[in-house]
Amino acid sequence: MLGLRLASAGHHDYTEEPELSDLVQAKPEQGQGHEPKTINIIVNSRPRSVPEKDITFDELVRLAFDNPPTGENIYFTITYQRGQGNKPEGTLLEGETVRLHEGMIFIVTATDRS
Repeated sequence: MLGLRLASAGHHDYTEEPELSDLVQAKPEQGQGHEPKTINIIVNSRPRSVPEKDITFDELVRLAFDNPPTGENIYFTITYQRGQGNKPEGTLLEGETVRLHEGMIFIVTATDRS
């Protein structure tokens, strides 16, 4: 399985990312006058309402863990079900995005490969 290693040379450190509230509470652009559309998804058995758009590997890790585990040997794996179109299920790799679909389910796991 492929995943993401945290806090090691050349790898992403999620502790310096925007707050979770920045992900789940989008504000309308100046002059639009309406709230952006949201979509309901499940991340590690927890319901989440997020802006209707593509979602990244990094955003899903932050939605899954209040304090993501860190360490040289920590990797994340993301699988999903109930996706759109020709790829209703699969694995999301570091750097990838996936188009959200109402009721989509994500499983984000952290593995210590020591």
